[in-house]
Amino acid sequence: IFVDSRIKMESLAHKEYVQNAIDYIKREFGVSDSQIAADLGDASMLPPKSIDGFRADIYVNTPSLIIIGEAKTDNDINNNHTLAQFASYVKEARVYDKKRHIVMSGSMAAYPSIRNFIRRFRKRNDVPGITFHTVDPFKKGEVLK
Repeated sequence: IFVDSRIKMESLAHKEYVQNAIDYIKREFGVSDSQIAADLGDASMLPPKSIDGFRADIYVNTPSLIIIGEAKTDNDINNNHTLAQFASYVKEARVYDKKRHIVMSGSMAAYPSIRNFIRRFRKRNDVPGITFHTVDPFKKGEVLK
């Protein structure tokens, strides 16, 4: 029973982090709900596209920009799965000749890990022309340079 309740809590937290990122994206980029495909657990607006076998939590593709968003629970940041996801998201974003953004959201406790993950990822990978953002639980975002 403990495992089930922990999974349920992680799922609720993940949903909250997805929503925080959506709120940030709407505010920062002026996109509407109808332009955002997101995995909020109800399958109503799932991102339509699998990217190298990964489904991003958030996918926005307008005539002027592409945004790929990922929400992470505390124990799901520094691992090979997340590295592979982000490599795939960069590859996807590069296909488009428009403004390209990748957003990562999580808990306040995980926020330093998220920032460090993105900084290391940017240093180790060729990512020109892609802007990375972090989003904290207060829905504040940070552009990482």
